[in-house]
Amino acid sequence: MILKLNIIEIKLPMRCYELNCLTKVDSNEEVKQILENIVKLIKEEGGEVMKTILPKKKVSTFFAKGEDEAYLVVAMFYFSPEKIENLIKRIKGEKRILRYLILTKKHLKKTEETINQEIEKVEKEIESVSKEEKIIKKEKTRIEDIDKKLEEILAEEQ
Repeated sequence: MILKLNIIEIKLPMRCYELNCLTKVDSNEEVKQILENIVKLIKEEGGEVMKTILPKKKVSTFFAKGEDEAYLVVAMFYFSPEKIENLIKRIKGEKRILRYLILTKKHLKKTEETINQEIEKVEKEIESVSKEEKIIKKEKTRIEDIDKKLEEILAEEQ
Protein backbone atom coordinates (compact mmCIF):
# COMPACT_ATOMS: atom_id res chain seq x y z
CA MET A 1 0.00 0.00 0.00
CA ILE A 2 1.38 3.37 -1.03
CA LEU A 3 0.42 6.45 0.95
CA LYS A 4 0.67 9.79 -0.67
CA LEU A 5 1.51 12.60 1.66
CA ASN A 6 0.86 16.17 0.71
CA ILE A 7 3.74 18.36 1.70
CA ILE A 8 2.59 21.71 2.92
CA GLU A 9 5.02 24.50 2.33
CA ILE A 10 4.94 27.06 5.09
CA LYS A 11 6.12 30.43 3.91
CA LEU A 12 7.60 32.78 6.39
CA PRO A 13 6.65 36.41 5.92
CA MET A 14 9.00 38.39 3.75
CA ARG A 15 11.38 40.80 5.39
CA CYS A 16 12.53 44.14 4.13
CA TYR A 17 16.18 44.36 3.08
CA GLU A 18 18.48 47.01 1.69
CA LEU A 19 21.32 45.97 -0.60
CA ASN A 20 24.27 48.34 -1.03
CA CYS A 21 26.89 47.42 -3.63
CA LEU A 22 30.09 49.08 -4.76
CA THR A 23 30.60 48.23 -8.42
CA LYS A 24 33.68 48.39 -10.61
CA VAL A 25 32.58 49.80 -13.96
CA ASP A 26 33.54 52.53 -16.38
CA SER A 27 30.19 54.05 -17.37
CA ASN A 28 26.72 54.83 -16.10
CA GLU A 29 25.24 52.41 -18.62
CA GLU A 30 27.19 49.50 -17.13
CA VAL A 31 26.08 50.52 -13.64
CA LYS A 32 22.45 50.60 -14.72
CA GLN A 33 22.93 47.16 -16.27
CA ILE A 34 24.30 45.84 -12.97
CA LEU A 35 21.33 47.36 -11.13
CA GLU A 36 18.97 45.67 -13.59
CA ASN A 37 20.79 42.37 -13.04
CA ILE A 38 20.45 42.72 -9.28
CA VAL A 39 16.72 43.45 -9.63
CA LYS A 40 16.42 40.42 -11.90
CA LEU A 41 18.23 38.21 -9.33
CA ILE A 42 15.90 39.38 -6.58
CA LYS A 43 12.80 38.70 -8.66
CA GLU A 44 14.07 35.28 -9.79
CA GLU A 45 14.45 34.25 -6.15
CA GLY A 46 10.88 35.37 -5.40
CA GLY A 47 11.55 38.82 -3.96
CA GLU A 48 9.83 42.13 -4.60
CA VAL A 49 11.90 45.21 -5.38
CA MET A 50 10.29 48.24 -3.80
CA LYS A 51 12.82 50.97 -4.52
CA THR A 52 16.13 51.51 -6.26
CA ILE A 53 18.33 54.54 -5.91
CA LEU A 54 20.21 55.85 -8.92
CA PRO A 55 23.89 54.92 -8.78
CA LYS A 56 26.28 57.51 -7.35
CA LYS A 57 29.98 57.69 -8.10
CA LYS A 58 32.22 57.42 -5.03
CA VAL A 59 35.94 58.06 -4.76
CA SER A 60 38.03 56.48 -2.00
CA THR A 61 41.29 54.70 -1.35
CA PHE A 62 39.55 52.06 0.76
CA PHE A 63 37.82 50.10 -2.00
CA ALA A 64 38.76 46.49 -2.53
CA LYS A 65 40.99 45.19 -5.29
CA GLY A 66 43.01 48.40 -5.70
CA GLU A 67 40.15 50.46 -7.09
CA ASP A 68 39.86 54.14 -6.19
CA GLU A 69 36.51 54.82 -7.87
CA ALA A 70 33.28 52.86 -7.68
CA TYR A 71 29.56 53.35 -8.11
CA LEU A 72 27.21 52.83 -5.17
CA VAL A 73 24.10 50.86 -6.15
CA VAL A 74 21.20 50.63 -3.68
CA ALA A 75 18.09 48.45 -3.86
CA MET A 76 15.37 48.06 -1.23
CA PHE A 77 13.32 44.91 -1.47
CA TYR A 78 11.17 42.35 0.30
CA PHE A 79 12.65 38.89 0.39
CA SER A 80 12.16 35.55 2.10
CA PRO A 81 14.68 35.15 4.96
CA GLU A 82 15.28 31.49 4.09
CA LYS A 83 16.38 32.38 0.55
CA ILE A 84 18.69 35.27 1.42
CA GLU A 85 21.75 32.98 1.44
CA ASN A 86 21.05 32.00 -2.19
CA LEU A 87 20.89 35.67 -3.14
CA ILE A 88 24.18 36.38 -1.35
CA LYS A 89 25.90 33.55 -3.25
CA ARG A 90 24.66 34.94 -6.55
CA ILE A 91 25.80 38.46 -5.65
CA LYS A 92 29.24 37.12 -4.67
CA GLY A 93 29.42 35.48 -8.10
CA GLU A 94 29.16 38.84 -9.86
CA LYS A 95 32.75 39.86 -10.65
CA ARG A 96 31.97 43.55 -11.10
CA ILE A 97 30.74 43.95 -7.50
CA LEU A 98 33.64 44.99 -5.27
CA ARG A 99 31.79 44.98 -1.97
CA TYR A 100 28.23 44.54 -0.83
CA LEU A 101 26.21 44.98 2.34
CA ILE A 102 22.73 43.62 3.01
CA LEU A 103 20.81 45.27 5.83
CA THR A 104 17.57 44.16 7.42
CA LYS A 105 15.27 47.17 7.48
CA LYS A 106 11.94 48.05 8.96
CA HIS A 107 9.11 48.02 6.49
CA LEU A 108 9.44 50.69 3.82
CA LYS A 109 6.04 52.15 4.61
CA LYS A 110 7.29 53.16 8.03
CA THR A 111 10.42 54.72 6.60
CA GLU A 112 8.36 56.60 4.03
CA GLU A 113 6.11 57.84 6.82
CA THR A 114 9.08 59.11 8.79
CA ILE A 115 10.44 60.81 5.68
CA ASN A 116 7.07 62.51 5.15
CA GLN A 117 7.07 63.61 8.80
CA GLU A 118 10.53 65.10 8.40
CA ILE A 119 9.42 66.91 5.25
CA GLU A 120 6.44 68.35 7.14
CA LYS A 121 8.73 69.54 9.95
CA VAL A 122 11.03 71.28 7.47
CA GLU A 123 8.05 72.89 5.72
CA LYS A 124 6.78 74.19 9.08
CA GLU A 125 10.22 75.61 9.85
CA ILE A 126 10.27 77.33 6.46
CA GLU A 127 6.82 78.81 7.14
CA SER A 128 7.90 80.10 10.55
CA VAL A 129 11.04 81.67 9.05
CA SER A 130 9.00 83.32 6.31
CA LYS A 131 6.58 84.69 8.94
CA GLU A 132 9.52 86.09 10.89
CA GLU A 133 10.87 87.69 7.71
CA LYS A 134 7.47 89.32 7.10
CA ILE A 135 7.44 90.70 10.64
CA ILE A 136 10.97 92.09 10.21
CA LYS A 137 9.95 93.71 6.91
CA LYS A 138 6.92 95.31 8.56
CA GLU A 139 9.12 96.66 11.34
CA LYS A 140 11.55 98.06 8.78
CA THR A 141 8.73 99.77 6.93
CA ARG A 142 7.45 101.23 10.21
CA ILE A 143 10.90 102.58 11.00
CA GLU A 144 11.18 103.97 7.47
CA ASP A 145 7.74 105.60 7.81
CA ILE A 146 8.77 107.17 11.12
CA ASP A 147 12.01 108.43 9.55
CA LYS A 148 10.05 110.00 6.67
CA LYS A 149 7.64 111.72 9.06
CA LEU A 150 10.51 113.03 11.14
CA GLU A 151 12.18 114.37 8.01
CA GLU A 152 8.92 116.04 6.96
CA ILE A 153 8.48 117.63 10.37
CA LEU A 154 12.08 118.83 10.42
CA ALA A 155 11.72 120.14 6.86
CA GLU A 156 8.56 122.09 7.84
CA GLU A 157 10.27 123.66 10.86
CA GLN A 158 13.13 124.96 8.73
